[in-house]
Amino acid sequence: ALLDPAHRAIFLLSDKSQQYEWSLFVSHGPDFFSRLSEGLSSIVERSGFETYSVLEVENGMKNLVAAFVPTSKIVHDSDYDKTEAAKQWMSQRPMGHQSIIQMNMAASMAPLKRNERVLAEVDPDGSPWPKEFQVGTVLGKGSVEGTYFVQGEA
Repeated sequence: ALLDPAHRAIFLLSDKSQQYEWSLFVSHGPDFFSRLSEGLSSIVERSGFETYSVLEVENGMKNLVAAFVPTSKIVHDSDYDKTEAAKQWMSQRPMGHQSIIQMNMAASMAPLKRNERVLAEVDPDGSPWPKEFQVGTVLGKGSVEGTYFVQGEA
């Protein structure tokens, strides 16, 4: 792989009297190893720590173990006693009512002029999301209030 999706490092920072163990997780970090080394060197240089040592580094990829057979007991939902949880659930008494209202605000539309360059929202497949944006040129007003015809730039 060109880029591992994640790295986890465990390292020690030491001063004259103590050692402190730290853990670091980085997701999609380019040049992880060189940045880790530079970062730890910078911490030692700017803080009261004297040294650092990296104990362990793992990547986030879990490799397939062919024909894996678990050595520990496989547990099932029925292995857990749920009587207390069920009793607590059944004894709940609602104390109120909650309403969630979503209000959409219309953006105020500034008038646009013909041949003006704009950043236009494009809906290529008709779905409500994800939206795309393209730079384009205003050709004229649309038939619906607040809409314009925009030609995208290549």
